[in-house]
Amino acid sequence: MDMVLHKLMLTINTSQQGSTNCNLAIELIKHIDELQNLNIYEIADLCFVSTSTLSRFCRQLGYKNFNAFKEALETSYGFEIDYDKHYLLAKDHLDDGLSYMKELYLSSIKDMNDHLQKKQLIQLAELIHDHENIYIFGNVGYQFIAMYLQERLGLFKKIIHVSPDINQQKKSIHHVSEDDLAILISPRGSSNVQSRFVPDLYKSHATMVLITQNEHSAYKDRYDLFLNIHGSYDNNLGMISVMYTIDQLILVYYALYHDELIV
Repeated sequence: MDMVLHKLMLTINTSQQGSTNCNLAIELIKHIDELQNLNIYEIADLCFVSTSTLSRFCRQLGYKNFNAFKEALETSYGFEIDYDKHYLLAKDHLDDGLSYMKELYLSSIKDMNDHLQKKQLIQLAELIHDHENIYIFGNVGYQFIAMYLQERLGLFKKIIHVSPDINQQKKSIHHVSEDDLAILISPRGSSNVQSRFVPDLYKSHATMVLITQNEHSAYKDRYDLFLNIHGSYDNNLGMISVMYTIDQLILVYYALYHDELIV
């Protein structure tokens, strides 16, 4: 359900307000917790569209058909699954929860600073500078962080391709060539995440970079540059760690190529 919800929100963000797709996405989100128990006719009636419009919308979301859409609704990571019991105690004791998270943040950032990958950050900045096309791959949250890098380095006239949609990322792999740079962000270094991208990217002969917090990450030998940013990915701290690393990368890029800044 999490991925379906994300795709629906992305549709709202990228569709013209008042359009059929925008309105359909809004109605589906309003009833997201009911959809698993409804058939295509019931959902179509709920959203004031025809079954053919609903089926077409499911395909536009990246699902083969309506049934695939329904199957995706059954897969959920869930908010409370993402965090440990100490974090979830905040619902009863907010101050304790905030103190717990503060200690985790401080510990994670300290570990990153103690193991600062300055040499690798410089190498990555140089790779970005020397490649005309850069593609960034990874799960949803990290792609939004990648968009921040995209916007910042756009001020140096760098072209970085980013998409928060996993299916769109899979399609974009077919445009990657041996002259391009492919950056994969996977804090946990999950083989499940990397298996979506690495085999096809490896075949493209593109220069490949992995940004991770897992020194034993899968496919490690496939990458031209392995950037272990350290820190913790517990309780979604990987998001904070990646943001911190991207800011460091932007600073390094500026230090090396400030003469190319357009604004």
